[in-house]
Amino acid sequence: AFCVTGENLVFGQVDAVEQAIRSRKTAANKPIVSDPMFRYARKHLPGQAGLYHYRNDRLDMEIGWTALKQLAKRHAQENRDEDEEEMFPNPLAMLVAKINEYVDVNRLPEFSTVAKYWGATVGYVQNRPEGIYSETLTLKPPSP
Repeated sequence: AFCVTGENLVFGQVDAVEQAIRSRKTAANKPIVSDPMFRYARKHLPGQAGLYHYRNDRLDMEIGWTALKQLAKRHAQENRDEDEEEMFPNPLAMLVAKINEYVDVNRLPEFSTVAKYWGATVGYVQNRPEGIYSETLTLKPPSP
């Protein structure tokens, strides 16, 4: 499903689109230009395009990093019955166990230690005489 509401184009699963519309009415949204990473990333976009794409990789990585650490901590604290685990395996516990074969996730630093390594991804689509052109850039993080 997709919807244009105010200045926003919202697309995704129907439930997610409906929730986004409801939350837009109740929450004051900050404009995207208030995001320092966006202000940095937009310098790498052309002035004219039919479509722009922006993703704050630092924010995405922080969400995943934090979730993985929390999942690993929870997995380490759980004392499960082996028979029950064999009958009803938990896919997330299996993922953590597999990752732990290579990396001890419990020893990962806090995200603030590694945040400086992620920047943003931007892209655009243009209509050109030779056809539709698109380009995506994964940017180095901005200098502090």
